[in-house]
Amino acid sequence: MTPATAAVTTLSVTYDGNTPTTGAAPTDGTAYRSGQSVTVLGNSGSLAKSGYTFDGWCSARPAAGAPCSGTSRPSSSSFTISTNVTLYAVWVANTLTVTYDEQGGSSVTDGSTATGASIAASPGTPTRSGHTFNGWFAASAGGSRITFPYLHGRTTDFVLYAQWTPSCELGGPCAVGDTGPGGGVVFYVDLAGFACGPIGETATCTYLEAAPTSGTNAWTDNSYVWTFNSSVDIGATLTAIGSGYSNTE
Repeated sequence: MTPATAAVTTLSVTYDGNTPTTGAAPTDGTAYRSGQSVTVLGNSGSLAKSGYTFDGWCSARPAAGAPCSGTSRPSSSSFTISTNVTLYAVWVANTLTVTYDEQGGSSVTDGSTATGASIAASPGTPTRSGHTFNGWFAASAGGSRITFPYLHGRTTDFVLYAQWTPSCELGGPCAVGDTGPGGGVVFYVDLAGFACGPIGETATCTYLEAAPTSGTNAWTDNSYVWTFNSSVDIGATLTAIGSGYSNTE
């Protein structure tokens, strides 16, 4: 009689790309026996993940940017197999450059961060003559102000922008008492706007300014004179806001 042959148990090594952007995990088609030595494969399938760098394999699945929490298996290293094994790609977060665009304000220092990380604190508060700093934004205009710590979600170098509100004198929002764009003092504000052009035109204004007693602007240096004879009725009878143009005519 021929003695029965015992079945041989074979073991496998499987490679998992662990959410790559491109490429494929290598394949090990070898049927291993327990106690046999395994040589760990390299990144032969050109695995890549946006914002990260491939850094070998791990016996437990690590999150992107996190270290291996199991047994690290570098490429070309070896180990003795005793059970089926799955090895997961390890992804190290790249260092990103953060450029701060002050948009006319005083300089702040550019910084760095990592893919998937956050910026802990603001780079500082720049200053700009005649303007109020509104904060840091992801766009040069519009959008929402960034709050710190800032979880940016970026995978490549990026720019953050300072945004500004100009003073009333430079064309920004005005309040009563501000120096206005014309060099006078704002004494009336109507955010909805009011008619301020000649009859038949659709021009609207937001603010009225009182001329200062001195200055170099064309409308405050005595270029325009109502009359030198205060006893003459000039017919300026309209009293509604916005009637100044007609009265002047």
